[in-house]
Amino acid sequence: MDEFSQPFLSPGSRQPITGFGANFSSAVPDAVSHYPPRPFPSDFPSPHPMGRRCPAVARGDNNDIEMDSRPVKNIAESFWVSSYYIAMEIWHRGHIAVEHKGFLEANRIKHEHRFSVKHPSQIRDYIFEISEDHLAFREIMGRLAREYTYVTTFFTDDERLKADYCIIRTDCSILSSLDKANADSYYTFKAPYFSGFCSKCGTGWSQIAPFQLKREPKIGRNQFCGFGSGFELFCTSLVLGEFSSCKIGGFETWPLILEEGHEPIESLKQIMVTEVAEPAIAEDLVEHERYCQTDCPVCGQTWHAHYIRGMLPLRRTALKPNVDFQLTNEWFGNGRTARREMLISQRVVRLILENKWKGAELVPIQAV
Repeated sequence: MDEFSQPFLSPGSRQPITGFGANFSSAVPDAVSHYPPRPFPSDFPSPHPMGRRCPAVARGDNNDIEMDSRPVKNIAESFWVSSYYIAMEIWHRGHIAVEHKGFLEANRIKHEHRFSVKHPSQIRDYIFEISEDHLAFREIMGRLAREYTYVTTFFTDDERLKADYCIIRTDCSILSSLDKANADSYYTFKAPYFSGFCSKCGTGWSQIAPFQLKREPKIGRNQFCGFGSGFELFCTSLVLGEFSSCKIGGFETWPLILEEGHEPIESLKQIMVTEVAEPAIAEDLVEHERYCQTDCPVCGQTWHAHYIRGMLPLRRTALKPNVDFQLTNEWFGNGRTARREMLISQRVVRLILENKWKGAELVPIQAV
């Protein structure tokens, strides 16, 4: 297996991470992340002297240097792992026509062919990945003629620790613990779990009842988990005990209920954030290549595109001081992805990293 057949792996499930509409993070010895660093092979120069970072999730074994991965058959299914990390980087993944193969090879841009569905032996195009720091980035964007690329921002642990707040999401999914009826209610933001959902844009919902699971979930060595949509946060009693000892505030806990017997699950609880910030997006500082906002014609709520290029800029004065958990006032995404982002304080970030708790993705924001 060559140096570039390695996928990024989920710290909890150790499966390749897919879906590039969100930020990810990782863990290396000098920062807060979750994927082990890997040096570049000597015959494949990097646009950075030290390569690029891995994504942004807190991982327990962040002192391990050996690669923990498995082969990937298709680059479309996962990013590739490279090296040590020095600063935030923005990476693009996209498709480019076959006539550009020479350009990709000449500039040492990672790529893999994709075959035609109708003609399986015929190469349809190439899937590539490139950092915005790469010397050939502007040219490849010109060659694409404004075709869409998937964007992911990679952060260092140092950037997460220095940020006043980080967005927290979960990396370990227990969605399979929901039966079909409960999963349908979850996906459509309807009773018995939700109310207030706008049928047009998806915003405005609130959770009104604890989730019921068909079985107790298995989360391995993870301390955090969720259903994979980015808004629910479940954690273990170990985490809650540390939060209590450190007087971490801004949330309450709800149980997870087993359908059989209607008994609460002792090993996990849901963190329900009780604090909501004031409108905080610094409109004069956001990037506008991918970020936009839209007013819903039905409910009138403004929803914002998920922020994927760089750090989301938020006005410090609009954020609630002296609380460790709070929700953004703004809604991000639409339809099934609509949510308020969950912010955690520097104190919580440090606890997660120092204790090497797994299953939490940490994305720093820029407080201005």
